Order: sequence, then C-alpha cells, then structure tokens
Amino acid sequence: MTRGKKMLVVAVTVVVCFSGWLLVKKLVEKYDEAEVGASSYPIVAQFDTFTTIVTEYGKEVFSLEKNTNGVWELTDDKTFPVTQSTVNKLITATTAISAMQTVTDTDNIEQYGFADPVLTVIIDNKSLIFGDEIPLGDGRYMMVDGDENVYIVDPTIYTACLLTQSSLLEEDTVPSISGVESIEIEGETAFTLEYDADNETWSSDKSGSFELASTEGVEGFLNAIENPNWCCADWYADDADLEAYGFLMPERSITVNYILEDEDLSFTLKLGATDDDGCRYAMMANSDMVFLLNASDSETLMTDGFAN
Repeated sequence: MTRGKKMLVVAVTVVVCFSGWLLVKKLVEKYDEAEVGASSYPIVAQFDTFTTIVTEYGKEVFSLEKNTNGVWELTDDKTFPVTQSTVNKLITATTAISAMQTVTDTDNIEQYGFADPVLTVIIDNKSLIFGDEIPLGDGRYMMVDGDENVYIVDPTIYTACLLTQSSLLEEDTVPSISGVESIEIEGETAFTLEYDADNETWSSDKSGSFELASTEGVEGFLNAIENPNWCCADWYADDADLEAYGFLMPERSITVNYILEDEDLSFTLKLGATDDDGCRYAMMANSDMVFLLNASDSETLMTDGFAN
C-alpha cells in the first residue's frame, strides 16, 4: 500500500471514530435530559393530611379511618385487623402524585377506561380515579377530582392504592420456632414427644414409657405446624363461632416448647372440626382468628403413628 493510501485510511478511521464519539456524546446528553425530566414531572395531586380513605375496586369497597391512637381501622368493623404497612404504602404513593404525561385528546375520556373506572380512591373527600393501563408503555390513566385533565401516572401508584381484603388483613403468624425441646399433644390421645439433642433423636411416651419415635415423622409433624397451608376463615370468632368451629372441645391441642435466644417459650395450636372437604379449622392460643387448614396438613397433625 502506498503512503498516500495509508494516509487516506488513517484519515477515514479518524473521521469514523470522531463521528462515533459525537453519537455517543449525543446519546449520553439525551439520556441525561431524560433523567432530569423523569425527576421533574409535574405534581398533579397532593395531600397534606390523611384521616379517611375509601377505596372502590369492583365490588370491594373499603372505608378506613385513623383512630385517636393513629391506627387505621375499618370504619364499619373495628375488629378487622388492618395491616398498617399496607395503608402506609398507599399514603406514601399518594402524598404527592406526579404525572408522567398529560393526555391531550380528552374529547372522549371513556376510551381511557373512565366510563367504568377500575379503581377509585377517596382521600379526605378528594378522589383519584384510575382508568385503564396504557396500551403501550408502563403507565396507568388517572384523573383527579375537580380536574378535567387525563394523566398518565406511574403504575406503582395504582398498585399501592389497590386495597383488597387479603392485602389489608393482618393475619396471625406462627412464631419462628427453633431449639424445640418437647411437644405436648392433648386430645383423644395424649402423649409427649421429647428431643435428645446429644443423640439427635426423638422419643415418645405414648406407650406409657418413653421409647424412640420416628425422627422423620416428627420433623414432618413440626413442619406442618411451622409452615401451615391455611387461609383465614374468621378474623374475630365469638363464642358462638368457636362452638361452630369445634373449639369448645378441640379435637387436638398441640403445644411446642422451644428455646429462642436463651428464653423458654411455647406455642399452642388448637385443631377443631372439619368442613365438607376435609379441611380443618385451626387457631392459635390467645387469638380470636380462625384458619382453615388444608386436608393434607390436617391429616399430618391428627396422625400420630410416628410416635409409636
């Protein structure tokens, strides 16, 4: 290759590299501008106080109010245990709502899902109305009470405002059980299981004196207690309910004695009657909440063949 041709190749290479640098520079500047824009979306709805919240999602309507202790409660059922963190997420999401975009074509707002809004949230008598999800991109149509504009907002705002019974209900949870020393079982058959930490074995006095029990069977039994497959059947059972669920004389009462951080603790689970599908009502001691345990776990907790 002649010197002239070499110089031409070098010159072309420099031009290409410089053009590429300019392209990258423009893309970075455009990205930076987009980032600035994303953080400076206009606020279209703002709330300074939260004393009452009403959400309407299909047939699910929840009315919440804050009591004198600052705790959120259902207006028509004070016994319902409200998950405070769920309400706090809604408050965080709606304190200052920014619009990613304002829709210009508003002659027919029904096309955005406002003929039958998916979700309506009323905060201290001011409404947020959510329509459909936008067809392209990540966003949700929203209108604000007293404002004729249609906005596109971040979908996480909609998600935080979407309250359901399952998201609001604060269910009782089984404590973290470790260092189990013994299990006491009462009912038609009463016996005790004891753990030998030195030999890593379980023994049972079901026969009248302590004999080795099936370690695998006891571990399966404990797993059904620690990780129950159940759903809440009644969050506040009164005496009449407890009788109907079979807890005046439980079929079985299971108490797990364990050590946690050098403290002796115990946990008691009561098993009541079964429903038509073989699922069994269950509840923890010192609680008003009743669960429906699936048939498989019910069978595990009512079986004691491993203790023979």
